[in-house]
Amino acid sequence: MRSLGPLELLLVLLITGAVIAIIVIPVWRIIEKVGYSGWWSLLYLVPFATIVMLYVFAFADWPVLRRLRAFQQGQPQYDPRQQYQPPGSYYPPPGDRY
Repeated sequence: MRSLGPLELLLVLLITGAVIAIIVIPVWRIIEKVGYSGWWSLLYLVPFATIVMLYVFAFADWPVLRRLRAFQQGQPQYDPRQQYQPPGSYYPPPGDRY
């Protein structure tokens, strides 16, 4: 069995890059839109993990839908951009004067 030459190795790298660009990047964006980490999309490179991942995401309760239901029910939302305020304390928002 012979080893790959430089041109063959370059071709393999180009094909691998194309697969990543064509499959992983769009899957990454879709997974982030439903509220999960985009790193889950790397499982698409593992042959049987794609089938398992498809069923897990198909039947899971998506974080974005949980937030939507909470919003529709009038429950307070968690905003990660908001500063932590201990219970019973008041910090005025920036620009708010006494």
